[in-house]
Amino acid sequence: MSRNYTSIRPKLDRVYSVEQVVSLYSICRNTLGNSIASGLLPPDANQPRIFRGAELARFHQERAGIKTPLRRGKFKCMSCKARVFPDLSTLRFLIVSQLMV
Repeated sequence: MSRNYTSIRPKLDRVYSVEQVVSLYSICRNTLGNSIASGLLPPDANQPRIFRGAELARFHQERAGIKTPLRRGKFKCMSCKARVFPDLSTLRFLIVSQLMV
């Protein structure tokens, strides 16, 4: 189950160690390792694992995605989760004369 980290806001100008990140987000070290593999960037590979607060905020904001409403005529594909305009040749209009109760 995925979690939402929008309510947790690290200080952007602060540097966090691994233990501080784990306690800030209430996650385990494996989750932090998976985040590093998914795109969370430590400042330097040779240094001990430290993270800038701005990088933590960027990573979680990017993972949350931008929640914008669909434009008129767009649909969200349930299999690939993409927002697409339908092909007009595939649309069918059904006229229902009676409402079923």
